[in-house]
Amino acid sequence: MYVSRQVYSFIYLMLCVVLGHTQVVMASVIQVNPGDDVATIIQNANGGDDLVFSPGTYDKVLIENRQFTENAPLVIKSDGTGEVVFETVTNTGTAFKIANSSYVVVQGVFIKGGLNSVVIEASDHIVVMDCDISQPGQAGIHVHLSSTYVDIKNNHIYETGKRNPQWGEGIYVGTGSYYSATFPDNCEHIWIEGNELHECGYGEAINVKGESFHVTVRDNVVYDIAPGTATQYNQAAITLEAASISIDENYRLSEWRDTWVEDNVIYNVSGGYEERSSDNGIMFGGSGCYIIGNTVHNCDEVGILGNAWKSLGFDTYVFDNVTFDNGTNSRYSSGLNILNQDPGPNPNLPQTWYTPDTVNVDTVILDLSSVLMEVGENQQLVDQVMPLMASDRSVTWSSSNTNVVTVDENGLLRAMGLGQALISVVTSDGNKTATCSVIVNDGAQALGNTDIYPLISTASNRSAVPVEVTQPGTINEISIYHEGGSGNMVLGVYEGETAPADLLEKTTITAVNAAAGWQQVLLDSTIEVVLGQKIWLAWSFENNPGIRYQSGSPGVNKSSEGWENGLPTLFGAATEEGKVFSIFASLDPENIAPSIELTNPSAGNIEINPGLALVELLASANDPDGEVAQVDFFVDGNLVGSANSSPFTVDWANVTAGNYALSATAQDNEGALAYSDTTLVTITEKDLVPGTVGITDVLGTNTTNNKRRAQPFVMPEDGRIESMSMYHNAGSDGMILAIYNGTTAPDSLLATTPVTPVDNVEGWQTIGLLDSLEVSAGETVWLAWLYESNPGIRYEKGSPGRFDSNIAWIGGMPTLFGGGTQGTAMYSLYASYVLTSSPNVSLSSPVDESTYAAPADIELTAQVLNMDKLSQVTFYHDSIPIQTVYDAPYTFTWNDVAAGVYNVYASALDSSSNEIFSTPISFTVESPDSLLQTVGITNRLSSATNNANRRAVPYTMPEDGKIESVTMYHRAGSGHMLLAVYEGDSVPTNRIAMTPLTSVNNEDGWQEVYLESSVHVAAGETVWLAWVYEQPTNIYFETGTPGRFDSGQKWENGMPAVFGSGNSGNAIYSIYASYIADGEVEENEGINEKNKPKNKKDKNKKPKKPKVKVYPNPFDQEVTIGYEIWEPANVVLVIHDLNGNEIARMDQGMVEDGHHKIEWNLTGITINPKKMFVYHLMINTESDDHLMIGKLKVK
Repeated sequence: MYVSRQVYSFIYLMLCVVLGHTQVVMASVIQVNPGDDVATIIQNANGGDDLVFSPGTYDKVLIENRQFTENAPLVIKSDGTGEVVFETVTNTGTAFKIANSSYVVVQGVFIKGGLNSVVIEASDHIVVMDCDISQPGQAGIHVHLSSTYVDIKNNHIYETGKRNPQWGEGIYVGTGSYYSATFPDNCEHIWIEGNELHECGYGEAINVKGESFHVTVRDNVVYDIAPGTATQYNQAAITLEAASISIDENYRLSEWRDTWVEDNVIYNVSGGYEERSSDNGIMFGGSGCYIIGNTVHNCDEVGILGNAWKSLGFDTYVFDNVTFDNGTNSRYSSGLNILNQDPGPNPNLPQTWYTPDTVNVDTVILDLSSVLMEVGENQQLVDQVMPLMASDRSVTWSSSNTNVVTVDENGLLRAMGLGQALISVVTSDGNKTATCSVIVNDGAQALGNTDIYPLISTASNRSAVPVEVTQPGTINEISIYHEGGSGNMVLGVYEGETAPADLLEKTTITAVNAAAGWQQVLLDSTIEVVLGQKIWLAWSFENNPGIRYQSGSPGVNKSSEGWENGLPTLFGAATEEGKVFSIFASLDPENIAPSIELTNPSAGNIEINPGLALVELLASANDPDGEVAQVDFFVDGNLVGSANSSPFTVDWANVTAGNYALSATAQDNEGALAYSDTTLVTITEKDLVPGTVGITDVLGTNTTNNKRRAQPFVMPEDGRIESMSMYHNAGSDGMILAIYNGTTAPDSLLATTPVTPVDNVEGWQTIGLLDSLEVSAGETVWLAWLYESNPGIRYEKGSPGRFDSNIAWIGGMPTLFGGGTQGTAMYSLYASYVLTSSPNVSLSSPVDESTYAAPADIELTAQVLNMDKLSQVTFYHDSIPIQTVYDAPYTFTWNDVAAGVYNVYASALDSSSNEIFSTPISFTVESPDSLLQTVGITNRLSSATNNANRRAVPYTMPEDGKIESVTMYHRAGSGHMLLAVYEGDSVPTNRIAMTPLTSVNNEDGWQEVYLESSVHVAAGETVWLAWVYEQPTNIYFETGTPGRFDSGQKWENGMPAVFGSGNSGNAIYSIYASYIADGEVEENEGINEKNKPKNKKDKNKKPKKPKVKVYPNPFDQEVTIGYEIWEPANVVLVIHDLNGNEIARMDQGMVEDGHHKIEWNLTGITINPKKMFVYHLMINTESDDHLMIGKLKVK
């Protein structure tokens, strides 16, 4: 097996005296060639051996249980004559693994593929240097299992995360998931220096876990990182993670982690998970670290971010960093102690026991030979100095024309102006050079060849090369690369299928540039071309200075004629040669709209399990001339989700039975929209098994995950749960089932089964609860399970999905479920109950929030359930009885209802005088001529913008009136908004009214917000309607005057009393104010009042009804009830539950006229469930008494 083991020289002799004998161990240089048994060679290597690999591709490597020494290490390296590649398939195994070994060097090789490309575990004194590492399924290099003294230096690590992009870290130190056998993973003395890292999936470039000590991250260049996914908290290009596991395990909490991040360059962190604000440069916690001398720029979120979560409370030195052009340059949580001072030198050092041989540079190459850019764009060039193990791999970058394009010390190009330039990279060792031609234009595309070919032709023939048009548009100029000379030239465009035929357009006769390079010449007029058209780019030189070409096809067509014939209208006869030339035309492309098809679900019937209320929406979309930027999915015209990359899919959650129209739109990178056909589907729900809550079907997918999990269901009726049932495969060992309460996650334990042996046959296993559990209709119960050894249980994708504690059998079923993660899967699991329903009364008519025209006839109908010996049903309006009905059906018609907003409810009384009340519902009766008028724009305009600046638009008040509210049209959003009214002639000046802080509606449409206090404005006065949003939200506008005024300030500046300075623009927006004109008042509130006032004088004598506004509703813990009165009144607010029990009373005493508010906090209320309450607002004035009734919904 040692045919190719050739001993070239003895390195040293080790003399060992063993039992009186002298033993000689030889250290050698061993040449390894492709096809050799590498595993055997490594297994038989001696300390001090250098395994020198010839160019070629080798299988994956495992070095295991090999203990070498400082003076006699094992060195694996390239021989420097070509590429040495260690490679295995992406997604599985490890390309190069070092396990339980010491003193190993890997130098100057390419390592590709594997689930992780390089793994160093339970090892010490390892050096990985000068390597090119790419295309693993997950991490580039993973150092774990308490490895120590590992140096990772001068490597190029890129294109990681090919299988699981969320775990695509370039360099990963430590472990995120611990088990008893692997804790603690305290990797220590790790040195990471001089590496270039980019394109690391959705992972970090460098991730250091919180149980790692004495780690240095120095002089690395990191760019093009997109960290973070919906399931993974990757939140920066370089992360020093919190010591959360240490806190949980009480592990070395008093020790600084002593992690140094110094002198790194980090830029272009973008495209990560926006909802978690992941696009940060450096993120650290309070575990004892140093952030020193780094340069961080062009990160979408924060350049340097300090996070106090799970902080150990140690100081963090943040000193001498340079941050610019980031979303926010730096931000630190208040719980961190930041020291902006020099901590002194880093006490840690790299290992010094290995000194590599001196190797000279052979060549340098660039990943691109030509680049077409637009002004303002950036482009990264990546250099590769060969051999990888060259001793001095430093380079110098330069641009031939910095007015066109600049280049920094890391190869980052910035397009500055129109024109051409040549970028050069030169090695410090050997002066080796590589170049890239850069053309900066105004956004045109190149049709033809932008490469600078190596050969030169000085032929004088009129010539033309064929080009196929890849996108419709117009051509206005041609560029050709020549060596520089004198005389004149002319360029042109011909059409023709097999040869150049008719001239479409040409340039004027132009003097040849004296200098070598691209020469760009305008056509006499632009020409339009269509997709798929073949054109010919032609040239003729008076004195050809030398133009670039290489062999290729389809080749050039040459005429026998020269300069004297120019570029005639007909090209004429020509011969073809197999050569292609450096010439191209600049195409101003016409954008082609994308296409889209909704592929799932198909039209027709879809049957769903009530516990699997989720349907996957899937679309096929493509864009022939760009990218599909976003696909939006709609159900009945309402947006239900968006996807930004293929496969374009979203989960339509919480689906109920009904008929639906499904559609989708695709938007390309230039804003063009395409619309799918509408798919009509009918959703039906399978019938619930009576007396069960959960999923009684045997679902189709199997899992053996052994973590404690729970899934939520809503109790359909009042009941007492007696047992739980789960479907599983045949098994053994123990299982336990349980029930927890909770809204968005399982919280407190309510009931549990005993620990029970798993049945040894496949099927449903039913286990009785230790104590039965009574649950009310509408309550959420979390059905939980845990197996000692999961035999296989059944699930399908669904929502709301299971909650995973990530804790196995040893954790049992605790009193509090604890933290975890939400997923989109539901399981074959249900609970059985017996009915215990309580009496209930509800209004089935009218429909809540319905609208009628005045005068209206309203049918009121009540339904009463579970009430013995019912004697009567009474209908109420604002606590005033309207009608009592003694016999079923419990209905009557309320005739001639005047305009207004009405709150009605019903009570049911039994023969024992037990009375229950329904939930109030409201309806509106509209007057034929509404008293509310508007000023502003009441239609949705055509263009959208999400500019976040505070802005205002002016309108002239058409008549005297009092402004009550402001309404604006926006897309579905989040966060909060403020609207306001300012005065001012040519610009907004003083604020005269403002809305309260209001949550942005999460659906498209008009959102009306009432002012905190209405404001009177005279006819002819200018009012400025202003807005500002906390989160970027699309609002609608068109070009027009008088235009908006822009403050240049954002959410954090709010709605100040004085609008402040700014600038004007010609844009108008979909926003208006609603007002009541002077002399108009609301209708009298009396229920049976039909006599209208005969004139305004009589009408104004009637008292105004108080106004009530509840916000937010529904609410979490605190709700505000705002009201406005027109004369002093005694005010009392009383809160009732749905059974009429008084929950809270707030006596406001005598209140002056005007706008007031009462805040009620639900904290401390112990009733269960907290679903809905009824408020009675009693307002007693000198002229009248008012009782306002409404409902308070709890989220």
